[in-house]
Amino acid sequence: MNMKKNEFEKILEIDSLNSLAYCNLGSVYNNLNDMIKAEKEWKKAIECEKDIVRAKRREAPEGELKYILAVVKEPASFRAHLYLGMLYLEQNLNSKALEELKQATALEPDNPDPYFGLGRICQNRSNTEKAIYNYEKYLYLGGKEEEEVKEILKFLKNNKH
Repeated sequence: MNMKKNEFEKILEIDSLNSLAYCNLGSVYNNLNDMIKAEKEWKKAIECEKDIVRAKRREAPEGELKYILAVVKEPASFRAHLYLGMLYLEQNLNSKALEELKQATALEPDNPDPYFGLGRICQNRSNTEKAIYNYEKYLYLGGKEEEEVKEILKFLKNNKH
């Protein structure tokens, strides 16, 4: 894990606008159970992409074009928002998690992963209808935790008032 951490840090020494490296470094810290550093790196990934998008709106110098193309081709901010949302959900920070997961769905509305987290948030808040909606959307979009979500849906529907 430390080898990967060192690799991403080297990339960022050379290329401080590499949002994907920030996102991946955040994941390394997450795997090392350093949630503070993971959160910090994922936020840097998001900010880095915002800066690049702002640069795209104006006349970007030729040197910045590679960053703009990288963000368009493979944005890291979806994953960073998703990971932040799940981190906040694990920490029981439902409002922060909700905001991050909504950002993730705005970036990739056909990705099932944020809907699982949104379902959990709604379930935590006793909003059964919205929880069911998000879990069903997760399944509809092909989420991998199919059996677990089907059990959750069964429980929610049986205990709905």
